[in-house]
Amino acid sequence: MATSQPNASLSRRAGRATARTWNWLGRQDRKFNVWLTKHGAPRGLAWTWRLGCALVLVITLFYAAVLAACVILVMLVGCFVAANASELLKEEDDPPQWRQGLLGFGLYDKHGIRIDPYDPNEID
Repeated sequence: MATSQPNASLSRRAGRATARTWNWLGRQDRKFNVWLTKHGAPRGLAWTWRLGCALVLVITLFYAAVLAACVILVMLVGCFVAANASELLKEEDDPPQWRQGLLGFGLYDKHGIRIDPYDPNEID
């Protein structure tokens, strides 16, 4: 007994929907050309109008594809920069040290300046 899958996959349904839409657009295009010629437009004008609309559609789709590719490229570059940001944030200087300095024991940088909160007028 052979089993069959009753439901088509999502990709197959999407392909069929795309094909139905494409065929519908083709029928509408042919109907519009017939309508133009019935209302007195020359066949050459109807053909030129059809070609112009198809060209605008192709250019729009190409523009959308290029825009999507640019967005993906910017995201990839951003991910690459974020992944390698640890090298950019490394400190090459000596880290601050706890030591006895001019203002007493505290956190001093490499130039001898105390960087922790310190109030010289505070009485312990």
